[in-house]
Amino acid sequence: MAAPALVSVLPTEIIILISQSIGSRNDLLNFLYTCRHLYNLLLPQLYREPVAPHDYAGLGEIRRAVSFVQTILRRPHLARSVLHLSLELQETELTWVGPCALNPDLEYDDVLVGEALNTAAISAEDREEWEIDIAGGYCDAWLALLFPALSNLKSLRFVFSAKTRFIPRMLERAINRQRPFTTRDPLSTLNEITALWHVEYYEDDSDGVFHSSYVAFDITQFAKLPALQTLRGHQIAFPPVHGGGADQELSLQPGSSPITKLNISSGMSEDGLLGLIKSCKAIKYLRYTEFTPAAGFRPDCFRRSLPLTKGSLEELWIDYGDYSYPYYERENDWIGSFQDFSRLRKLHIRLPNLFSWSPRTTSHPHIVPMQRLTSLLPPSIETLCITECIGDQGHALVSQLEDLVRNKQTYTPRLSQIEIYIDFLIEEEIHDSIEYACERKQIDFAVRRWWDLNDVTYPSRDDGCILQDTFWFFDY
Repeated sequence: MAAPALVSVLPTEIIILISQSIGSRNDLLNFLYTCRHLYNLLLPQLYREPVAPHDYAGLGEIRRAVSFVQTILRRPHLARSVLHLSLELQETELTWVGPCALNPDLEYDDVLVGEALNTAAISAEDREEWEIDIAGGYCDAWLALLFPALSNLKSLRFVFSAKTRFIPRMLERAINRQRPFTTRDPLSTLNEITALWHVEYYEDDSDGVFHSSYVAFDITQFAKLPALQTLRGHQIAFPPVHGGGADQELSLQPGSSPITKLNISSGMSEDGLLGLIKSCKAIKYLRYTEFTPAAGFRPDCFRRSLPLTKGSLEELWIDYGDYSYPYYERENDWIGSFQDFSRLRKLHIRLPNLFSWSPRTTSHPHIVPMQRLTSLLPPSIETLCITECIGDQGHALVSQLEDLVRNKQTYTPRLSQIEIYIDFLIEEEIHDSIEYACERKQIDFAVRRWWDLNDVTYPSRDDGCILQDTFWFFDY
């Protein structure tokens, strides 16, 4: 259909602005189908983010995957338009065990796919494996063909498991500039990555199912990408930089990565993310929630790795996941002082890790902190959230908070918000006293019930919102 006269004379910028105000992707499709002029102009815009945020089928449905991959392979100008890519494989594909069977109902251009395999495969064996899974209708094999074609990708979100082979394989080759990525700088525009490990919960995590995430694909390799700013991971295990992970330490050059945001939800790290943190030039935001029933949380390791960020870190969240609690005494070790963290504005931390605690004795039956809170926080701190304020430790915190508020101007002049999560009832008189002192010092003070699932404002310690850029509810 020819373009109506009014549409054909409108400036391109105006038409694009109009299209950007159309919320529904289906409505946008209907809009560009009205005439050839709009179709040619707006189709690349539609491919900027080929999967809508709430499209749960996404490219994990094989026919959609085949259609999208073939379109990208045939039309390089659309491949250049793709900026944001989400690869969500279906449950059956992430957990399938057994030989791949042909899918006789699957129709595709075998010549087009064959040419793509000639480019992507590095050996006859590699190509044969790939062809079998493509013919069997495995989205993993199909979607992996995209990476050599997507030259302007800005953000990538993908789910992987021990059963996914081709997507991790192609990402690893791109990072290490192996074939087919030898003639140009691959993934050079990628600045945001979200990697989600699919755990089969009916298996025994202690036998390595969870840890095998870094066997299938070690996401710390993304630190080699030249433009990456944000790295998010869910249910990811990190290899230590000692022992079996020594190669990682050699391959990640200290201070070489531009990553500024690390958001690891339900992670496992034996060395406090040392290799990854060491490779980053200036981390500004770090959120880490732990899930390690077998080995346990290691705050002493973070006491060694976190100081590497003290000149740049602005926001820190370090806690347990929703379904994980301390199993070992060492999990309550002191994580260290933050006094030298000159830019730290927001801190979320468990009370057991905030202080080192004196042991109980016959003469002193109550444990007390061995440091003064004012000596642990930097002058730059603005927001302080302390969780797991329980038992004697929780009661000991009250006097520490009173001291902190009373001496705000001397130690923490920018402090504007304190939030604590307790499992005991603060006496009304003490609560009112702290609240009044905070009000006088212009500090917002909130006391919440620790682990109250009915409290809709409770910032779950591992809320799964790993796509958010910051963890403070009042920022939204």
